Amino acid sequence: HIVAAVPENRPHGRPATGEITAINGDEISLMTRRGEPITIVTNTDTIFRIGRDNEASLSDFTAGDKVIVFGVRAEGDGTIMATHVMKRG
Repeated sequence: HIVAAVPENRPHGRPATGEITAINGDEISLMTRRGEPITIVTNTDTIFRIGRDNEASLSDFTAGDKVIVFGVRAEGDGTIMATHVMKRG
């Protein structure tokens, strides 16, 4: 058996990448590189970063930013509950 230890605050899963088209409250509208609109839901547990190492908050993000989002995709509507949102630094 292979066991991998992943630090708790490290992103995991397949990321969504794209450009922010709007921010409304705690929700980010994202247009993926494939042209797919996705709603990203954030909460107090979501970790925001600029680049890999610079801590940030949702207020540091704006429409037009290119981001990578890690999280859990909801069944049905495809909304992503974000664990990490990273602006390409």
